[in-house]
Amino acid sequence: MSERLAVDSLMTADGEVVQLPVLGPLGPVDAEGGRIPLDTVRLFDAEGRFLKVESYEFSTWSQRWVVHLGSGRDAYADDCYLSRPDSFERLLKDLGEALQQDARDGHLECGYNLAVGLCRGRIPEDDVCRRSHCAGCGASWMVNDIRDRIEHLCAGAVEKDRSEK
Repeated sequence: MSERLAVDSLMTADGEVVQLPVLGPLGPVDAEGGRIPLDTVRLFDAEGRFLKVESYEFSTWSQRWVVHLGSGRDAYADDCYLSRPDSFERLLKDLGEALQQDARDGHLECGYNLAVGLCRGRIPEDDVCRRSHCAGCGASWMVNDIRDRIEHLCAGAVEKDRSEK
């Protein structure tokens, strides 16, 4: 067994005692209270949009964990989600966006995958789809994601029904 000394203040050379900031949780926590491992590179915002994580930093000013994103923006970790928040309404919205995108580009799977953050082939600088990166598996990504979302939402509905009884 070892002893640990917790330092919550320090004394300056002139004898003044200065309180150190409290470092809060030992790591970032998402909006649902789940721990975010520091090697996590993919989070979601409240709208379910994909966020590419560059790094994490604890802000002593706000006493919150800050997520530095690949887009140059920052977000608080407790405003982000480890898994995409979802609902049947959001699924319908994503399918609607995919249909609108399909009308423009002619590739339904690219529209859906882009809407939900599965497609990383669209480069923001020129907004051109790089279909070659998915080697024809974009449709299977789309169908698998829709299936997984419906299974997850149905499982949540069953759990909700059980808790209400």
